[in-house]
Amino acid sequence: MGDLNLHSILYGNDVHNPAGRIVRGQRLFCSNRDKREGCGRTTPVFLSHIIPGYTISASILWPVLAALLQAMGSGSIAACAESVPWPFSLEALYHLLRALRRRLDRLRTGLFSIGPPPLVSSLSDPLLHAVEHLRALFPGEPCPLSAFSLLKQRCWLL
Repeated sequence: MGDLNLHSILYGNDVHNPAGRIVRGQRLFCSNRDKREGCGRTTPVFLSHIIPGYTISASILWPVLAALLQAMGSGSIAACAESVPWPFSLEALYHLLRALRRRLDRLRTGLFSIGPPPLVSSLSDPLLHAVEHLRALFPGEPCPLSAFSLLKQRCWLL
């Protein structure tokens, strides 16, 4: 078994400061030096609110998902994005929602492993049902997406 060493800090674009950078995670090195039996590779470990491969974080996306849930799917995505602070283009939101719908089976499987969904739901959209399930499982959390990532030790979108 190898030894894990902290290697470097992962930085990314800061949404609120175009010239700034934020910490997105840490890179770990599996040491194979001396008599250690590590693989010699590095691997990233992201913070719970970070979505790997995206500048958008879970804490920015959650208010839009909560607004969609509050509109019960009857409101347009554009209207929900305008009702909360959404710093990106509307096309970026559509792209992220499509990616989330493609991976909804993994998210729902993870949600069911934590607890049952709400008993009564009038939602026909599976994405909104998953958002409702997230909110029911993590009622006191400001961002249930981050809480899910922290509990399951994996990003909800991957």
